[in-house]
Amino acid sequence: MRYWISRTPGEVEGPFDTTELHAMRANGSLTPESQVCAEGTETWQQLQTIPGFGDTPTATTPPIEPQPVTADFQEMSGRYSFSGAFGLGWKLFTTRYGIVLGVTLFALLANLIPSFCTSPLGLFTQGSQQAANQAVIFSIVSNLFSWAWSLCVATPISIGAIWVVICIGRGQRNTSFSDIWTPFHNYGMVILMQLLMLVCGIGIALIAGVIGGIPGVATGFIIASVSDAATGVLVGALVGGIIFALVAYYLFVRIMLTYILIIDPEVGKPNAADALVSSWNRTKPYGWSLFGLLIVISLITGLSFVACFLPGLFFGYPLLTAVCAGAYLLLIPYKTDSRCRECGYIRVAGATGNCPECGTPWDEPASRGGGTVFDDDGGASIPTD
Repeated sequence: MRYWISRTPGEVEGPFDTTELHAMRANGSLTPESQVCAEGTETWQQLQTIPGFGDTPTATTPPIEPQPVTADFQEMSGRYSFSGAFGLGWKLFTTRYGIVLGVTLFALLANLIPSFCTSPLGLFTQGSQQAANQAVIFSIVSNLFSWAWSLCVATPISIGAIWVVICIGRGQRNTSFSDIWTPFHNYGMVILMQLLMLVCGIGIALIAGVIGGIPGVATGFIIASVSDAATGVLVGALVGGIIFALVAYYLFVRIMLTYILIIDPEVGKPNAADALVSSWNRTKPYGWSLFGLLIVISLITGLSFVACFLPGLFFGYPLLTAVCAGAYLLLIPYKTDSRCRECGYIRVAGATGNCPECGTPWDEPASRGGGTVFDDDGGASIPTD
């Protein structure tokens, strides 16, 4: 079927076949209200009344080109490397410094709240014996408060801060500061995950203690046999302590993805146990590289705090957040937002509008076939205002 068209009163063009009409509709030269007349008839009607030309996009509508994706992220997603993770983290840090700094300082403030609350009260527990007894009680209460605050508030916010930067890196257009509260949307599982990680921490300490303790004691005996007992104890403790720290840090690196996996709809928001196993398996090929990455970024953060407090606040700590996000982005393959970022609902290819499960708007890059990380000019393409 071919159609005559009238874009200007009194002027008729054509006839055009349906393929040409679709192309003209896609480039904007025709609107749904444009007048058309089927060849061989004298009846004029609006284009949108013809089947296949309504407001709703159809299978014959030319596809919308996806947002540009930088080649480095596209090729590296799911292919972690030390330099790639640090480089991506640095790019996130420098191009989106404002929001990275904002969420990082907010997380840091949340972690310092217990100290702000308990430090002034400590002044009233000094001097007399009664004050000394009160100090013991105060110490127990303050420690319990600090632990409960970390479990229920500070750690979820810290996870949320890294999650915001991850969303920016994935190119989700509606990412904002409020995404820092994402862990609270899956709050029960986040609490359960932390308790599981506490048990794992105890296990890591025991394993590292045995692995570090045996060579430490052996070294101590050897040194004591050729020198004195005090030197043997000192050297043995030093050797054992170093080995303990290395083993414990390495084992922690292997399970650290658990904190983010449980809130990530891209992997289906697994439960705490499954996320722990997934973290262990996903980091297996990169354990020592991740170990080195965290050592380097931790040293940078620590030295920036030691050198002067402000560089730590405005450089070291935000960079740590960005690099952690960069490592996660390269460790977890990103399938261009095939799931709803809120509930994990699997999306039909080409779907637009809102998620039918929870009503959350689909992110623009996903509805167009790709997730954007950075524009060609090096700037992040995701507005966060």
